[in-house]
Amino acid sequence: QFEWSFGFCEQGTGVYVVEARKNPIYHYRESVDLGYSPLSKQQIKQLLRQMKQEWPGASYELLSRNCCHFCEALAEGLGVRPLPAWVNRLAVSADATAAFTNQAVAV
Repeated sequence: QFEWSFGFCEQGTGVYVVEARKNPIYHYRESVDLGYSPLSKQQIKQLLRQMKQEWPGASYELLSRNCCHFCEALAEGLGVRPLPAWVNRLAVSADATAAFTNQAVAV
């Protein structure tokens, strides 16, 4: 089994594949069952090729475009259930706080 992820790199795609639950960059917490994709293997390969183009490593942003955002987009593309809200709650909350702070400072 494999898992796909997204991370920063200066050049090329930030999308990469590793053995499931063995990504050396992250601490494994738990697996979340999102169901089965109605897509064929060929359609999934095409989706991943497309996402590799749309997710360059240099576009990585800790709060607004991270590995959890990639997983949300991948789940949507695969046609499976969405990720639970807790998966990306910290980044979403911090990003909203930063946006509010920036607006307050601009006033």
